[in-house]
Amino acid sequence: MQQRSKQQGCQSSVSGCSAAPSTRQAGHVAVPRGRRRPLQLFPLAVVLLLAFAHASAEPAAAGTADSNHGEAAAAQHGKNASSVSAPGRLLKQPGADYEVASVPEAPSAVLPPEHPISKVFSCLGKVDGPIIPANYTAYEDKEQVARLLPLKLWQSTKQPPQKALTIFTTLTKDRLDMLDAQCTSWPGPLAAVVYVPVLEKAQSVERPGEFTEDRLEEVRAAQAAVQAVFNRAEAVNSSCMLTLLLSYEYVQPDMVKQLPVNSMRNHALLLAQTPLVSLLDVDLMASNTMAQALTDPQQVQELQDIIKGQQRFVVLPAFEPMPIKERFVENMSGAAMSVVLRQQQKVAAFAAANEKATLQGLMNAGLLQPFDKGASPFGHKETDFNRWLTCKEQRCPSYEIKPESERFEPWGVLDRHQALRNAPYDEVYRGYGKNKISNIWWLREQGFKLFVHGTAFIVHRAHATSNAKFAWRKELRERMPINTQKFDRAMEAMKEKRYAPKLHASTAACIQQELLRISRREQ
Repeated sequence: MQQRSKQQGCQSSVSGCSAAPSTRQAGHVAVPRGRRRPLQLFPLAVVLLLAFAHASAEPAAAGTADSNHGEAAAAQHGKNASSVSAPGRLLKQPGADYEVASVPEAPSAVLPPEHPISKVFSCLGKVDGPIIPANYTAYEDKEQVARLLPLKLWQSTKQPPQKALTIFTTLTKDRLDMLDAQCTSWPGPLAAVVYVPVLEKAQSVERPGEFTEDRLEEVRAAQAAVQAVFNRAEAVNSSCMLTLLLSYEYVQPDMVKQLPVNSMRNHALLLAQTPLVSLLDVDLMASNTMAQALTDPQQVQELQDIIKGQQRFVVLPAFEPMPIKERFVENMSGAAMSVVLRQQQKVAAFAAANEKATLQGLMNAGLLQPFDKGASPFGHKETDFNRWLTCKEQRCPSYEIKPESERFEPWGVLDRHQALRNAPYDEVYRGYGKNKISNIWWLREQGFKLFVHGTAFIVHRAHATSNAKFAWRKELRERMPINTQKFDRAMEAMKEKRYAPKLHASTAACIQQELLRISRREQ
């Protein structure tokens, strides 16, 4: 076990690192079998109009493009509610707690200090020295890992219909509409980390939690936006049970756009408190069949029999609306692109609210495809979509796959204890590229068996290309991207049996604390 400096992180096993600082009721409308062939002959615009007219006639489905559900109810719900801060927060540090009068607050659950989530929050907030802001040179040359600090926690007061699986995800303030859609699609627990970069030109921060006036406004704006999402989720009984953590990081100007996505994933994983967990990017929606499978006791038990306590990963087949070709996107106005995105989001919502027969119809009509089929065909190909679509029963059995492609990077479900102990996310990755596939490869190298869930699936919700992806493409034209270099080194280390995910010492200490708590509980 090697101990790194507090800012540089800790390599090898997490155990040796010291602490540093109701299922929705949507209509099930399948594409009629007799019309599948003619649909392929219609102009795509006509098909789109027909599909969207049909979809709009349905009750509100998962992840619709309109994310304003429940706002009026949320406002009413929060009129007389006071803000409830999470126990275990950083002590009254300057700038660590703000009142946002413009947003009516739905009450957050009051968590006692001994609650597991309170302990996670307190652990992540421990600081015993100056904080070194993230900078590009240290990230590129020294593999500096992020030091995220918790700012505020929101915890749902709703009781989930199941306590078997938590979706965990990460995002920035500009993607809160996607969290709205994801939360609407999933009636169970959902843990999310929202990231705020705090610009800091100094080489170190002696008193974490203090912000200049302009940064203070940014933090206040983020808190207000997160509060509004929490309000909406609490106002709709069929939406998810949110655990929301607003976190910040001191960064120098050259790192503002380099999202510490794997650090955020580890923190979100720590917040999950169910036996099973599923990492889903925030632009993904859970299908109605996934919601049903994870609220039905018998199906939950069958999934737990496959996964719980074992090195197994259950793949969730992923689909997306048919993307617009790049050559068309480049010449498209902003207004036109907005129209296209809204229509694609309606297709995604319609697909998520239905079952396999409808998916097949949408695929036959040229409206839906396996995720990233064109840009990265091997990323999900070995899910074996043909086999998955063949079974049309209400409940289809899971099946084992033995992928060979180095590009395979599915989303799925695994045992939380196994995820924390054997598969935390490597925090050397920031920005776009290789951050998730490195984790999948590490699972495979450790001997995890992969299965495909027979019924549940997920759907990508279309959105504008992110700044991180633009930066990746630019870097790709100029040189081999940094994340690709890091991934190649990691692959070599895996082959030589000397790889372990690199974590910040604070993340490693909190993971070790949580594993110890789980171990004591199971004794």
